[in-house]
Amino acid sequence: MASIIQHRGRWRAQVRRKGWPVYTKSFDTKAAAEKWARQIEADIDRGVLPGAAAVAAKRCYTVADLIEDYRRLRAQSRPVLDTTTEHYNLRRLADHLGTLDAARLRPDDLVGYAQMRADEGAGPYTVNMEVSKLGTVMRMVASIKHMTLPDVVQQARPLLAHLWG
Repeated sequence: MASIIQHRGRWRAQVRRKGWPVYTKSFDTKAAAEKWARQIEADIDRGVLPGAAAVAAKRCYTVADLIEDYRRLRAQSRPVLDTTTEHYNLRRLADHLGTLDAARLRPDDLVGYAQMRADEGAGPYTVNMEVSKLGTVMRMVASIKHMTLPDVVQQARPLLAHLWG
């Protein structure tokens, strides 16, 4: 059940369901908050990650698209220079995972990437930095663009730990 409360002149909708993350968003009108909450609840009832259907309907955001958007956002404040490790990590991620749909990215995809990097000679620290950067990219772009993406990096952590164990 969603709760709608007025907070600092705006309306905050919050949807809580057992086994799902808490979804919260603020709106200018109560009607907009109620509409959003109903949509989130309907997505959960169907077993769909809330917001993922809307992202898919608008456009298929690939990992490469997210990385490009991240670079654009960073260029406004602190650009990613071509000589930095971050630049090479982002390029490597885009080269290997860029064609995958970000909303449908799975932990297995990251484990496969990590295994491929290990086969190329990359150590656990290097792979962890690359995977962590992907998580940062996904969180930042999803936040700015009001998208809901799975936290696939966090889900993959236990599998990655066993890969190096």
